[in-house]
Amino acid sequence: MPLSGHLCFESVSRVTSILKVSVQDGVVLAADSRTTTGHSESKFQVFDGVQKVFVLHPDVPVAMVTWGQNRFGGISMERVMADVQSKLSGGVDGSGDWKLDSTNVSLADISLKVANFVYHEHYLKAVKAEEKMLDCTLHFAGFSTGKPFPGHAEFRLSDEHLHGPSESDGGNVQVNFVGAYVARLISAIDPRAAKLLAEGGLENEAISKFAKKMGGLGIRDLLSPAMPLSEVAALVRCIMNAEITLSQFGPEPDTVGGDLQMVVVDAGGCREMRFKPYDFRIPPSVFKNGNVRR
Repeated sequence: MPLSGHLCFESVSRVTSILKVSVQDGVVLAADSRTTTGHSESKFQVFDGVQKVFVLHPDVPVAMVTWGQNRFGGISMERVMADVQSKLSGGVDGSGDWKLDSTNVSLADISLKVANFVYHEHYLKAVKAEEKMLDCTLHFAGFSTGKPFPGHAEFRLSDEHLHGPSESDGGNVQVNFVGAYVARLISAIDPRAAKLLAEGGLENEAISKFAKKMGGLGIRDLLSPAMPLSEVAALVRCIMNAEITLSQFGPEPDTVGGDLQMVVVDAGGCREMRFKPYDFRIPPSVFKNGNVRR
């Protein structure tokens, strides 16, 4: 039962929230829609409405979720991916080698082509223009033709080079996540645990093994490989809603929020969804003495 938590044991900074859950019938990818921009940790702006989950082609059961750097030389990831989607549909001159055949889909080939395009045509050009760039992660999930279970491929873009792909497939549960509260809910461990364990004398390798085992126990009670995809989607929505809501009460700025965007992928294709996070706030007037019911 593979588990991957990109911020779980690296940082308690809540700059985005991502959750991907894969079972035998398919994959659910989800993200918040908030982003931050600024020149320092103390001064930045927060914007909602940023697309982080993308369907690559209307007839192909492959989707992508991204986090980290989302603008390249002033061009948003949404614009970059619109170009990718057009190329994969054969709608751009000279993109004949990009056009997908929906009867012969290879997740490995699609993900490598898209990752190279984003990195060499956008990310690296911004780096060469001496822009300060964060790392950018592209996580692909979906079905290759003839494969009974979903596969996964992940790339990390940095100013050094294009890292990856890290690939996996099979019929087991797989969970990838980014976010402080998602980490607690999924892996049953506070993100700050790694530092405390290290201070207690535990080596990094032992901490990593502990985290994976604990995380496996945490998700085993919630997920099983045969879980219906509709139930997986409901669980993902619940956990992501909790992340967005709980982040409002934490000590850090509200850098997680906006609408919840989801894509559900099965062997037949992709379904895009968008939800408003549930608002748990109670009006102060409820607590006025005159409104108390005894």
